[in-house]
Amino acid sequence: MYWPFDYELVFRKSITNATIITAWVLAFCQVFPYFWESCTFGFSFDSYSFRFTNRTCGFVIGTILDYYMSICMVVIIGTIDFLTFWKIKTYKKKTTTLSNGQVNHKLDRRFFYQALAQGLVFGGELISFFSISTFAKGNIWLEFLFTSVAWIMVHTIDGIIVIVVHREIREACFSSGSTSSATMRS
Repeated sequence: MYWPFDYELVFRKSITNATIITAWVLAFCQVFPYFWESCTFGFSFDSYSFRFTNRTCGFVIGTILDYYMSICMVVIIGTIDFLTFWKIKTYKKKTTTLSNGQVNHKLDRRFFYQALAQGLVFGGELISFFSISTFAKGNIWLEFLFTSVAWIMVHTIDGIIVIVVHREIREACFSSGSTSSATMRS
């Protein structure tokens, strides 16, 4: 969080409970319309992609609850990540004189770059799925590429980003022989 040193203030039980309830309510609002078959989306063999219904509820689910809400969440999370990174960096400039501070600063940067890359990839997938794919109407392979393949790739690239950014995870993934566990170095 942006207020990493005000933990007791920010994470009081009442605020934590309100945050959890808000997350559940927003998630429920996004999922609730899918309980009606006429409002859901399905695979279209005409475009080799998943499409929302051509009804008002399909527009609300696809455009407002899925696209706009997801873009807003990426922007909010990116803003919080940036503010947190900036706050920690300015705090450490004032207080850190030990060599251990450089190690921690490097770890902070890795987490920040990981979050930034993941947010950009997810945002790119949303734009590809909901905006760019509309220009490919009539070409089923381009529609398939900008929707289904983009959706698969965002999840693949997300995992690759985690592996690339964290040496400990790379070592655990690619170590041969015995089973090992990764530990974070700070």
